[in-house]
Amino acid sequence: MHQHSLKEWRVIKGLTKDEIGDKLKIEPDHLSLLEEDSSCISSEILEKFLALFDISYDEIILG
Repeated sequence: MHQHSLKEWRVIKGLTKDEIGDKLKIEPDHLSLLEEDSSCISSEILEKFLALFDISYDEIILG
């Protein structure tokens, strides 16, 4: 099963890093690090991301 990355979810929804950053209350540079797996995502940001995209934890982690 294919696992979508944070970037793929953003692109699927047609949103820019700036738009996601505004919605999640994070800087676009921080989002870039998260998308590149160069930074660990906090549980708070993960919960906001899941709510924003209306997806479950399993969908983002397991695919």
